[in-house]
Amino acid sequence: DFLIRNDIPVNNPGTAHAPMLTREFIEDVVSHLIEEDVKKHVASLKRCGVDDKVPYCIIDPYNYATKDKLKILRSDLSKQRHLGHIDMKKKVVRLSDKLEAGEPRDRFSMGHEYGHHKIHSHPKFREFLERDAELEGEAASDIWEKHWLEVQANVFASCMLMPREIVELLYNLYWRKWFKGDIVKPLYVKAPIYGDKDFQNVVGPIARHMGVSLEAMFIRLQEMGLILDILEVDMKRVV
Repeated sequence: DFLIRNDIPVNNPGTAHAPMLTREFIEDVVSHLIEEDVKKHVASLKRCGVDDKVPYCIIDPYNYATKDKLKILRSDLSKQRHLGHIDMKKKVVRLSDKLEAGEPRDRFSMGHEYGHHKIHSHPKFREFLERDAELEGEAASDIWEKHWLEVQANVFASCMLMPREIVELLYNLYWRKWFKGDIVKPLYVKAPIYGDKDFQNVVGPIARHMGVSLEAMFIRLQEMGLILDILEVDMKRVV
């Protein structure tokens, strides 16, 4: 039993709240899951100098899902206003047919749904995921517990597609490439960030080499303390 093994309380008499998982716990679960892939990419990055061609460091969420015997289908999800959905009972993931496999948003959606599969399969979580499975649009997002499960799945996808150790190594490489120095510091960028040269030349290449969007990488670097003091950032234009 996933929750009992990890000392997560599942009995909340008199309440109907889904169990809460911390960011640290989710990142630890993911790090064990993708450990071998991370070791491989870290080894190649540590051999890479500032003037060398930097290797791509792609973690493949589709492959992990397939190994766990999840069936991946393409569907029109416009009515649900989602880019992905998982049927926990049938072990079927439906991804938007408006995106193609490998696109940053599609990879994040796959990681997100796979996150539900890995950390929300216990009945205490599933009751909230399935309770609004037939609802559409705003009605689905109104369920508070479901919102927190979506946040947890986003954390899972972020940690899976952008593992901390790989992000740090890539950040160090591209910081030194751009600033021509050896003392790596957190990056300060000014709004609008899509026009900031430091952002584009440090964060942009990291996002491309990890197969994620600039927005996803921006958020991850903020979480890791590598981007600081952002003022009036216009995220709407970040793709």
